[in-house]
Amino acid sequence: MKQSPKRMHLLVVVALLLAVLSGAVMSSAQTDEIIVGLITKTETNPFFVKMREGAQAAADALGITLLTASGQFDTDNASQVTAIENMVAAGAQGILLVPADSSAIVPTIEWAREQGVIVIALDTPTNPEDASDALYATDNFRAGVLIGEYARAAMENPDEAVVALLGLPPGITVNELRQGGFLEGYGIDMESDQVVCVQDTQGDQTLGQTAMENCLVAHPEINLVYTINEPAAFGAYTALDNAGVAGDVMIVSVDGGCAGVEGVIDGRIAATSQQYPLRMASLGVETIVAAIQGGVVPTGYTDTGVALITANPVDGVDSEGVGYGYENCWGDQNPEVLAMAMELEGAAAGMMSVEEMAAAIADLGEEVIVGLITKTETNPFFVKMREGAQAAADALGITLLTASGQFDTDNASQVTAIENMVAAGVQGILLVPADSSAIVPTIEWAREQGVIVIALDTPTNPEDASNALFATDNFQAGVLIGEYARAAMENPDAAVIALLGLPPGITVNELRQGGFLEGYGIDMESDQIVCVQDTQGDQTLGQTAMENCLVANPEINLVYTINEPAAFGAYTAIENADVADDVMIVSVDGGCSGVEGVVDGRIAATSQQYPLRMASLGVETLARFVITGEAPTGYTDTGVTLITANPVEGVDSEDADFGVANCWG
Repeated sequence: MKQSPKRMHLLVVVALLLAVLSGAVMSSAQTDEIIVGLITKTETNPFFVKMREGAQAAADALGITLLTASGQFDTDNASQVTAIENMVAAGAQGILLVPADSSAIVPTIEWAREQGVIVIALDTPTNPEDASDALYATDNFRAGVLIGEYARAAMENPDEAVVALLGLPPGITVNELRQGGFLEGYGIDMESDQVVCVQDTQGDQTLGQTAMENCLVAHPEINLVYTINEPAAFGAYTALDNAGVAGDVMIVSVDGGCAGVEGVIDGRIAATSQQYPLRMASLGVETIVAAIQGGVVPTGYTDTGVALITANPVDGVDSEGVGYGYENCWGDQNPEVLAMAMELEGAAAGMMSVEEMAAAIADLGEEVIVGLITKTETNPFFVKMREGAQAAADALGITLLTASGQFDTDNASQVTAIENMVAAGVQGILLVPADSSAIVPTIEWAREQGVIVIALDTPTNPEDASNALFATDNFQAGVLIGEYARAAMENPDAAVIALLGLPPGITVNELRQGGFLEGYGIDMESDQIVCVQDTQGDQTLGQTAMENCLVANPEINLVYTINEPAAFGAYTAIENADVADDVMIVSVDGGCSGVEGVVDGRIAATSQQYPLRMASLGVETLARFVITGEAPTGYTDTGVTLITANPVEGVDSEDADFGVANCWG
């Protein structure tokens, strides 16, 4: 099975971790060196790039060696054969494989398994499916059914549609499933007179264009196109656009990468089924390592999820909007595109689009200025807010002023910032209150000058001191980590608890801490609470606070923290006291570093929130006020999700892979 170098494209990257983070779910210290391989179809497709990211993150967290390899094109079986041979020779105990040819690769998989190597297929099953030990994948048939059902419901005359199928060669399982699902969802089969052209694209954009050109030459009346993936869809669109018929043809596809969702946003693709490659790979690595360390060898199929993404939903077909799709996509994300996606969802609900608002602002003939004031400048949460606000401002053609305090409770700096912005002529201010009560007189003064004030993330006290609030439900965020802690603690009624938050009267802590207590089923009068400390949301102060708590109460075994920097400070103190394995920390924020803390075990669970959405929606709402004169009111919930590596029954949560895919930082 030797392969000529001229036909082989093999990338092998070896990363040996020298230290294992304390608290990881599994540790290579329990065994000799563990080597796992990942073989994808190609190297540069963002889907497989995201797979490698997920596999490498899991490998790093577990302290193992990851080898990676890929082929030159989607159906390059020869390179995958060589890669398996090389990895087995290198001592890999397990291999994750995205089969390029589900049948042709089987003899090599069987040979590897005879050597004692665990083989898990990712994304695409082998043929037969039990040729591999297990399969972690999107339900590709379901992905096809979703776009087929959508196309049938969205086409004006579905029984008269003229259909082209742009897929892969016969026998390639992923296309058999996706294309078969599409036909099932549309209500036809391959023998239907409606199917007039079937072409191989190898999942490539250039070949997708050629395939579509060939179809149009033979059947210029085609008005519905299925494509195996989004690169092929973009190639097909180019051919249709060049032929001057793009406006008359619907394209549906599968993958849900960031570029693909952009194609849904701009109308090149009508709908796509989104899948989640990072989850496939990270779960695969974790499962192989568990098996090597004495666990059960994996078997059977694990569905890693699929969702239909479209800008134009239809009755009877479950779907998500482009905002959801872009937030959960894989590939390079652009804050400006996310802002556009959110606006497109708003337009679908009858709101003014970004383009319409930008045109209306230009027609005003005067500068529109809005302000954003955060608690601090460097916290990744507020960095992401500024990104969202700036992207929305740029898209709308308005001026954004920004300011921040020196620390989380720096009210004085926020007072000065509001005064300066009003003097500069802002029509609206987005504010993350450092002190929800102390800032109220300044907000009232600004509103008396005709300035709209929207609170972000944290409500004022009273809440109606600002015009509106765009925020995470911080009480629910606390409830989630409280419920989790109670369910996860071995003896919850005997837990000894420390609360590391902010000073009394700071609303965000009152809500999060109050929610935590509610979720845990106690109150501030409980004898289980032995230490309450102010951290100002700072890592160094979090460490000091935890050290103080441990001096007075060394038996503490459960810690609530206001945010993840405070959690990391607390963990350092706990680790220095050599009690890290005996103490559970729960927190709120869901930044990328916080999710890393969940992965490596420093944080048991965190409630994830979404700052970019808060700020971009805030800017757009202020722009809408300037245009229409309609002032915003009330509360808009921007979402919260519990993230943990160790789920418990009765508490809804997502795993660390979801957290990584949706984190900020």
